[in-house]
Amino acid sequence: MKNKFTKQLLIFTLIIVLSNAATYLLTVNGFLNFSSTQFIGVPSRLDTAKVKKLFEAENLINSKFYQKPDENKLLEGAVKGMFKALEDEYSDYYTPEEFSKLMEESTGEYEGIGVVVYANEAKDTVVLQVFENTPAAEAGIRMNDKIVKVDGEDVLGKGTDYTVSKMRGEAGTEVEVTFEHDNGEQVTKKLKRAKINQDSVSAEMLDGGIGYIQINEFTTQTGHQFDDKLSQLEKQNMSGLIVDLRYNGGGIVDDAVHVANRLLGDGDVGYHVDQNGNRIDYQKGDGAKYNKPVVFLVNEGTASASEILAGAVQDDGLAKLVGTKTFGKGVVQELSTFSDGSGYKITTETNFTPKGHAIHKVGLTPDVNVELSEKPENFYTMSRDADNQLQKAIEIIRNGQK
Repeated sequence: MKNKFTKQLLIFTLIIVLSNAATYLLTVNGFLNFSSTQFIGVPSRLDTAKVKKLFEAENLINSKFYQKPDENKLLEGAVKGMFKALEDEYSDYYTPEEFSKLMEESTGEYEGIGVVVYANEAKDTVVLQVFENTPAAEAGIRMNDKIVKVDGEDVLGKGTDYTVSKMRGEAGTEVEVTFEHDNGEQVTKKLKRAKINQDSVSAEMLDGGIGYIQINEFTTQTGHQFDDKLSQLEKQNMSGLIVDLRYNGGGIVDDAVHVANRLLGDGDVGYHVDQNGNRIDYQKGDGAKYNKPVVFLVNEGTASASEILAGAVQDDGLAKLVGTKTFGKGVVQELSTFSDGSGYKITTETNFTPKGHAIHKVGLTPDVNVELSEKPENFYTMSRDADNQLQKAIEIIRNGQK
């Protein structure tokens, strides 16, 4: 076992510790960059003291530990520890099983309870959206509820990736979830997992021929769904467009860029900068710029890929931003796999709007600041008349402003 683990550890060391000496392939410019990364070549810089320490630790465990160590768990723990040491909430390592579950979410189809979540500053998992007709909705889980326990295990402070992995599972199986409402009341319910298949884009025609498109998240299907919804509205003689990005926490940047290209034509979308100061521009479109009044709705839940899109249309002057200041998540992650099916997510670049405004930990300031007059129990079922941010956007469209 020792020789086998030593060989694995050497490979792990060359791939992870000395990766800056390897060929780094980035195939997609975005928040979640899907690539098949291969590491080749011989390290040009070898810190023998650090590598020696890894082998010393392996030898110590094999010779001293009172039970026979599981070599695979040792290796998994070593890799997880390295990512954890980055102290970056957006970088992580995933076992093959964890990575498979993570990839499901990018398509908009998965098996779970039917919620969209985010992590607050304490890394607690907070519910951002509850899909209708799902186990979560039937159990009474609401927007802004905090997930406290999953199957009796306290998950506070453990981040969204871990908590979501516990709630996900095969459709038909049960999971016990303890959630806490805004008033501090805690509720424990057993939920039967189901297959969740939700479109990320919805649309309707409002009074006066004003088109309304809501994008809940950016999946690999969002770009095409947006095109379809926009075309449907255009056939109804739409006079202006409202795009709602409130509580859209981001997702696949390629699809956010797709939407930007559809509206901006060949206009700038923005860029990101790597650790060496290299600037990488997001891909421009080649069509014509959208020529009707446009307003984007944003708030504190608008983050990441959503901020790239909102920042692009604001800087271009195509649209006014209405609502409240956005979240300020302006860093890019690469998502990829190792040869054994395990995977990683690592922060690689920082995002900027076309005019060079930093997004990370700053956010976007709306052109028209409007606080939501009432905090609804479920934002997504709030009536149009009660939504004063939407009403302001409608007013702007009707006045013919851009």
